[in-house]
Amino acid sequence: MAKDDDIIYDDDDAVKFIRKTLEAPIAAKVSDDDIYYIIDLIYDFYESKGFMDNDNGDEEIEFADDELIDFALSNARKDGFGKLSEEEISAIVEGELAYCESIGIFK
Repeated sequence: MAKDDDIIYDDDDAVKFIRKTLEAPIAAKVSDDDIYYIIDLIYDFYESKGFMDNDNGDEEIEFADDELIDFALSNARKDGFGKLSEEEISAIVEGELAYCESIGIFK
């Protein structure tokens, strides 16, 4: 993840971006609140891996997309958030990763 101060992650913009990446059947079922919830889980993942620590410097941070998706799925189920399917959660995670890439967080 980039540590550039000029990069601003905006949750509202992220939700709009993610919604545009979703296929029509998924977009019709998923609410903005669902997307915000999954974004929160994604940030929990980043924090659990130490990605949000300021002392990482310019160290390159790597993780497999599947690892993030599995984390979101398992934590959604632990939280009793069974409303969304694995496919729907995966689509939201992939959309969030695309948003991060589009604003230059991943370099």
